[in-house]
Amino acid sequence: MTTRILDVVDMQFDFMKSNGGLYVPNAEPLIDRTNDFFRSIPRGIYDLALIKYDTHFPCEYQNSPEKADFPDIHCPYGTQGWELVVNDAELAKRMPVYYMAKNTFDMWQQNPISDRGQMFFDTDAEEQAYDNLYHVTRDRQVIQTGELRDEFMRRVVKLGTAENVEVTMIGVASDFCVHDAMMGYLQRGANVRVVADLVAGIGTPVPGRAPKGTIGDVISLPVFQPYVQNKQLKIISLQDALKP
Repeated sequence: MTTRILDVVDMQFDFMKSNGGLYVPNAEPLIDRTNDFFRSIPRGIYDLALIKYDTHFPCEYQNSPEKADFPDIHCPYGTQGWELVVNDAELAKRMPVYYMAKNTFDMWQQNPISDRGQMFFDTDAEEQAYDNLYHVTRDRQVIQTGELRDEFMRRVVKLGTAENVEVTMIGVASDFCVHDAMMGYLQRGANVRVVADLVAGIGTPVPGRAPKGTIGDVISLPVFQPYVQNKQLKIISLQDALKP
């Protein structure tokens, strides 16, 4: 038996809208395309969707490792920049939808900020969301306490068990958060498909990242080539993502 999940990466205002705080080139046209995709998904072909939010807080970002690459805060919790710009309600008509907030590029890491005592939040909701980082919940505001990511992946997704897992990925940025999520799934034994029409990248000279930022450029990196060659990783079309 194969568990099939749809992984939606950081499809938030700050990344996806041209007036967002950290716009990913060519991301805005993905919004309508993604919503059309959501409306077209036949019921039953995916077991669940995992929607991930890049999530930062003013009191946290000053010590964030991301600040070295992106000096200005992006996706601050509770602001327009943090909000989804795709219609998750359409997904919820077709499959269970789960949410996870993270404050690193890599969804498989832990919160890099160790000194919780120095955190001062403006609202109770901010504090609850911060404490819920890397927990998976059904609450789209990621306030209700969720299950630890690794426990969720074992119990619900069956990742790392004898079960087969197939992950279909969409979102941004293909050369940062999508890149890191793909690698984590692959290392844990999942098969990964990336929908070419529903990803966009930045393109940077950062070592280890794809210089052009396209998904083709990403999977051409030497680190991904063994997975491509054994057919564990592939790029698919939008039409293929709608097939059982």
